[in-house]
Parts: sequence; structure tokens; C-alpha cells
Amino acid sequence: MSAMSDCGDSADMLLATSRQPFESDDNFSETSSQCSDRSGRSVPGFRRQHQTRVTSNLKEILTLLSGTQWSDRKDGLINLQNYMRSGNPLSPEDIRRLTDIFAKMFADSQSKVVSLFMDTLQFFIKEYNPLLRDWLYTLLIRLLNRQGAEVLGSHQKAIQETLFVLRSHFPLNLQFLTCCRFVMDNTQATNLKVKGCLLEYLKDLILMMSPDMISSPSPDISLAISRIITWSAEPKSADVRRMASRVVIKLYDLNPASFSALLHALPRAIQDRASEVLKAYQKTTTGGGISNLMDSGHSTPAWRSTSVDQDKQMSREPCSPNDSQRLSPETMQNMIRQTTEGLQSLTTGIPAPGSAAQRRISADSVMTNPPNGRLGLSHINGTNDVSSAVLRTVQPNNFNQSPCLSHQSSAIAPSSVNNSYAAPPIPLSESARFGGPLNYDQGDEMPPEDIMSEILQELSNHNERHEQRKACMLKLIKLLRDGAICNWDEYFKPTLLILLETLGDDGYETRALALKVLQELVRTKPELFHDFAYLFVIKVLDACRDEEKTVIRSAEDCAKSIAQSLPPDLCFSVLTPLINDWSLQINLPAIKMQEHVVRHSSPDLVHDVMEAIIPGLIVACNHEDSAMRKASIFCLVAIAMKIGDAIWEHLTELHVSKRRLLKLYIDRELNSNSTPAESPGQKD
Repeated sequence: MSAMSDCGDSADMLLATSRQPFESDDNFSETSSQCSDRSGRSVPGFRRQHQTRVTSNLKEILTLLSGTQWSDRKDGLINLQNYMRSGNPLSPEDIRRLTDIFAKMFADSQSKVVSLFMDTLQFFIKEYNPLLRDWLYTLLIRLLNRQGAEVLGSHQKAIQETLFVLRSHFPLNLQFLTCCRFVMDNTQATNLKVKGCLLEYLKDLILMMSPDMISSPSPDISLAISRIITWSAEPKSADVRRMASRVVIKLYDLNPASFSALLHALPRAIQDRASEVLKAYQKTTTGGGISNLMDSGHSTPAWRSTSVDQDKQMSREPCSPNDSQRLSPETMQNMIRQTTEGLQSLTTGIPAPGSAAQRRISADSVMTNPPNGRLGLSHINGTNDVSSAVLRTVQPNNFNQSPCLSHQSSAIAPSSVNNSYAAPPIPLSESARFGGPLNYDQGDEMPPEDIMSEILQELSNHNERHEQRKACMLKLIKLLRDGAICNWDEYFKPTLLILLETLGDDGYETRALALKVLQELVRTKPELFHDFAYLFVIKVLDACRDEEKTVIRSAEDCAKSIAQSLPPDLCFSVLTPLINDWSLQINLPAIKMQEHVVRHSSPDLVHDVMEAIIPGLIVACNHEDSAMRKASIFCLVAIAMKIGDAIWEHLTELHVSKRRLLKLYIDRELNSNSTPAESPGQKD
């Protein structure tokens, strides 16, 4: 009877909201419950299984998170994740209480809690990072201390991913100031491992920073840099010496003039040590000498050669908009089908960076387009050719012959990614993330071409490793802005196709960031897109119909950059058939993009193509969707701003009420102070 009673009690206990502090797990001993609260663990057949307690009450969740039992904390983390994912808001007071609880959970020794805690922390940072600025210092300290003390590989991976998220969602200047504060905080008894973790984080952070962040350093920043230079001579740890030297090098690469001026204000011993670090780095990269850093006159040193863009503009036959207008729906569907097949074939069988397939292949040997402008993706035969075409690496001697280490001057304004949503590059010291060995014994960084190979390898993990892939894409943006890759003609095609495949990723943040990379790529390398204009534009316009607003905004920004970067006649030849073909359901974003193309075109070109583009706009003006009608009117206004009253003779089929409305918008824009690059309803 006692056994049956105990079984009945077990069923009740599974539904209870709290665990009895001294319950018995042993059904065989009458005295075990008096001696141990877990004596029955040796009897598997009668072991009680823990059941997660489900609650949506935030007060109960906070109580569970503060519990002394690890199972309570685990249940609290699970319920907190569900609470936040359900869209329930957290008040500032709730956030303060959670940060206090989380600060204590960093010391949790239960392995079943650590990984779950890191997952919850990542989501918490993504959702509420604007309200966590004051907590950033504590958060970074606890993460780095835990990283330096952790021995389990799974926990190290979880912590590293959390650092990725942290670096992705906080302002870079605030992170840099926080790291400098950590360096100078004498109350923190940081051991050598924690110093190494901090320096590695700082090194990757500097790669994403803008040069002006050290142009006017505060005294605290100068002191922190001075201490980092001192750490480059740390006698007890080779790892600290190596990482500190890399931080010094990255700071100098970031802004040579400002860094040299900063060193002038430091003691002579610190200046000499910094000069030694830079000389040692120069010898490992070029084999030559370097002049004294303090006597450089704040000029860029010889080992930072000017980046030269060696890509040649692809020759092409300009497509007439009148010819493109006659493309049938079957032709457009065939182009989309070929695009899908090409994406599937080109992203299959990508070799590891260290495989035997690493060899140079001429860019002309794959994906050459037919003269009619159709995509030639279906001409690729064989898995080996596809693999070698998608992922090609560069021999070391080729890199040494044409180094491209300097920042490329550009008039392109940094996007919001660089300011508020900038993640670090992939931590190249973790070779396991790419499946290939990386050698850092010489103390120098990998050539940019090798980094590109590993980025492509990581980005090929479709619908997997989201944080790592997002970090890779942000690193790719950095490489594009710096002009660090000279031979983009070798990497452009696989990069483009992998990014276009990423537009179908499950994670909306990944899709949005892929569009940011495409936007930066078309800004910096527009000539490489000429033979892929149809493929590129169709995929971007299709992303404008995404369910997530973040993706829609990124797609619209990318479409705007396409209109500004690609030749207007090419854009007209692509957009005109898309606007006239209602089966593709991308007419609205195509019309919006065409407005931007018109505003960046010459009046002569607009006059030449208006007979081809106006009929489709007249049809759209009568569409049942008000957004379609509005976009069409705005596009006609843009045309009128280019050709004047000549537009009216082409609008005889437009309803009289629509003509009055168009005349009203034209007069309004003529009388306004807006520039021709601005739309009445779509200002940048």
C-alpha cells in the first residue's frame, strides 16, 4: 500500500508548482527519506523525471530565476524565453531586476543552465539593447571573465556566440570605451586568460570601427592604449603578448595619423615599444624595413600600399528598353527558373578551405552570359567545375605580389550597419568554425583573399549558424569598404549567388543583412553586376514583398542603391518588362525603383525611353491598389521633372481625373524646395 500511495504522490508532484525540499526518491527504503533527499537516484526504474513548470506570470518567472535549485533556474529561463518571444513587453523596472539576476547567473556552475542562459541572454540583448547601455560594462566583464575561466567547449561556443550578439547590437564607440574602461579598471583582478579574451574581443571590434573613433581620444582612452602597448611585452604569457600586439597594429591601421599623434603624448618607452611592434609586423608581411613611427610625419607608411581596383568593366551590348519590353512572361519565368537552378548548383559541393581543390580558375570559364542577356547559369556542367568556381583561393605568392592592405577612399556614406548594428568579423582564431586549420604562429593576419574563402565557406551553411553567418556578412561589408580585396572578379560570382540564396533564409535578420551586403557590393563594384542585372534585380524586388518590415526596408534601400549605381539604361531594360508583367507580382517595388532610376538619369535618356516606360505606368495608375496608383503617379512626376510638358502628349490614355492629380503633384514639386533626388512621398 505504501508503494501505491507513493506512486499516487508522484503524479501529484509532477503537477506541483514547487518541489518539496525533502521528498523521497527511494521506494525501497523506509529510512532513506530521513537520510537523503536524493537516495533513490540509484534505482532507475523508480526515478522521478523533472517536468518543466510552465507559467506566463513574470513575477513567478523572476522567482524561479532567483531559485537556489538549478532546475528552478532552468525552468525560469525557459519560461522567460517563451514570455519574450510571445511579444510580452518588459518594463524598465523588470529589465533592471532581470539584469541583477543575470549578473549573478554568470557564476552558475550547473552545465545544464549555462547554455540555456546564454541563449536567453542573446535574445534579451537583441530585444532590449537600447535599454541596456548602462549595463554593458557589467555584461562585458562577466562574459569575458566566464570565457577566461570556462573549460567546456560547448560553453565556450555559447559564450562566443553571445559576444557576437553583444558586438552586433551595441554602438561601436560605446563598446570601445567600455573595453578601455575594463583595461584601466584596477579593481578587476583579471588573470592572463581574461586579458587574452579582452584583447581578442577588442581586436575584432577595431576591425569594424570607423577611423574617427580615435581621432580625438580622451585621456582614459590614451591611458588604456598605453597599457595595451605595455601588455605587448607581457613576460608571463605569449598569448597576451601576441593579442596585445595585434590590437596595437589594428589601431594603427585604423587611423595612422591619429594613432601617431596619440603616441606622441605618451612616455618615450611606450613610443619605442609601439614602434617595435609595428616594425616586427612589417617584417613578417613585407620583409623590408620601416621608418621610425615617430618621424613618419603622420603619413601612411610604405607597407600600407594604396588599394588599386584591378577589376575591369565588363563589356556588354546595351539593351534597348523597347526590346526588353517585348519579353514575354514565359521568358521571365524561364529566367527565374534558371536562377533557381543556378543557385542550387553553385552552392552545392563547396570544398573546405584546405581541400585539394584550391586552385585558380579563370573567371571567363564559368557563367558566361549569352548575347541576348539571358542568364547563362544552365551552362555549368559537372560538380567539380562548380565547386572550384564557387570557392577559389589565392596562392600566397600572388598575395605578396599585389598587396591591398589600405583603406580605399570612397564617397559612400556608411550605412546604419556601421553605426548601430555592426557585428565583429568571424573570429579567425577559432578554426573549428570553418573546418580548416589556421596558423597564427607567425603573428600575422590571414591575407584578405584567404579570409574571403573562409567567409564563403561559412555563408554556404544555409539556414544554419545564423550568428556566425551574420558576423561573416558584416566582415564582408568591412572588406568592401576598405577595398581590401583586389581580385573581386574571382569572388564576385560565388559571393553574389550565395547571398541571393541567403535571401530565402529562415531568419529575417539574416535576410536583412544579406541585403545590406548586396547593397554595399553594388555600391562599390557596380561594373560586376552588368551581366547579372536581371537575376539581381528580380531577387531584390521579390524581397520587397517580405513579411518582415526589417527585410522590406533593407530591400528598398538596396533597390535604391541599384538605381543609383547601375547604368540607367540597363536599369530601364530590366525594370520595364517587370512592370509590364503582372504575373510576377513585383510591379509595385519595380515602379518605386524605376522612379529612382528616372531621377538619376539624364533628360535625354528619359526622353528616349519614355515611350517604352509610360504605357506600363498608365496601366498601374488604374490599379485597384492605392499604393500602386500612388507609386505610378510619383514615377510620372519624376519623368515630368526631366522632360517637362513633353510628357502630356504621351498621357492621352490616362483618365482625366488622374491627369488632374498628376498636374497637382507636378505643380507641388515645382513649387517646393525639394531636390530632384527626392520624391513627394519617398524621401531618403
